[in-house]
Amino acid sequence: MASRDRRGYNVNMAPTIRRPRVSVCSSAQVHNNQAFIDELHLKFTEIVGDVRYFELPYNDIDHFLFRNTGIDVMILCHSIQNRRFAITDVMDALYDKFLYNAVRAIGKPKICILVHDFKAEDLNTVKKYRTRIEAFQSQQPTTFKCANLVMMGGKLDERVEIGDHQWEELRAFLIDAGQSPESIPSYQECAFNCIDTVNVTCQSVQKSYKKQLLLVLVILAGGLIIVLLVVLTK
Repeated sequence: MASRDRRGYNVNMAPTIRRPRVSVCSSAQVHNNQAFIDELHLKFTEIVGDVRYFELPYNDIDHFLFRNTGIDVMILCHSIQNRRFAITDVMDALYDKFLYNAVRAIGKPKICILVHDFKAEDLNTVKKYRTRIEAFQSQQPTTFKCANLVMMGGKLDERVEIGDHQWEELRAFLIDAGQSPESIPSYQECAFNCIDTVNVTCQSVQKSYKKQLLLVLVILAGGLIIVLLVVLTK
């Protein structure tokens, strides 16, 4: 985009793209993702400001709060060996509510989900990978609705078993994330919590009002029946 300076000359103004802070989030210990974290540093130094590991709670992740965590861009790593291949929508899914809260707190454009520890030979061709990712999307669609990028891969601990195409997708994701403003989860989450509280209160009031109205109608009906009985017995 061009603009003019004070002397009337055209000046090219490129959009500012920040270098986001990336949190590799997992309920597994850091060594399960260490090679991936190191590779992120090496490959994307020019487009990310920082890469760090963030340990998520192993249990009760539904009640995890993003407030004051410092999570800006999230890459959620889930091992199918450490835990079942149940991200969303299926029995015992782990992240249905967590991802909903993540979208509200930091925004879908800054969420990537990497499901890993598949056998390398199951994903080593474009056709195999596409077949697996399409089946994943069909069976667990909420995962894809809550993330800007969903990937599948092999090992992430001592070596990184991710194809070149997935690395390119990840690069594009990080560049897009850098165009989104940095999150302030504490403010956003507080706002949404307030909205939830108001909704619950309104629902409670509505239910209470309906109960009171029903009680009044029952009393009136009972009174009318008594009056009719008195009149008929005279």
